[in-house]
Amino acid sequence: MHKSIAVLVGAAAAFAIASAPASAGAPNVVERNNVVQRQFDIDWCEFPVVADLTLRRTVVEYYDSDGELARWVLRLSFAGTFTNVETGKTLLNSGRRIITDRFADQTSVEIASRRTHAPGAI
Repeated sequence: MHKSIAVLVGAAAAFAIASAPASAGAPNVVERNNVVQRQFDIDWCEFPVVADLTLRRTVVEYYDSDGELARWVLRLSFAGTFTNVETGKTLLNSGRRIITDRFADQTSVEIASRRTHAPGAI
């Protein structure tokens, strides 16, 4: 009997917490996922290249105590291949980029990295 009451009280508390409205300070997360495949020419390359990339973009918005947008963080990541259409040779390509915009002081910070290598080279 005591176990069932404890379970019922625990379930009711969990429901109350889960259904409570988020405070103004809680981040609002918006996520978009895209898959891109296209053929394009690169300025420094003399042959056609097919890029087959999986892109992921996540935006996290942070609001101040008045409910105003204080900053947002954009996280981009990608992974895929660049393939020489004429030879079939492929390079692996991956990277990420993080951009933080602070609206109060109008500043922006960007961090980026990219890695391109032949399969099995690392």
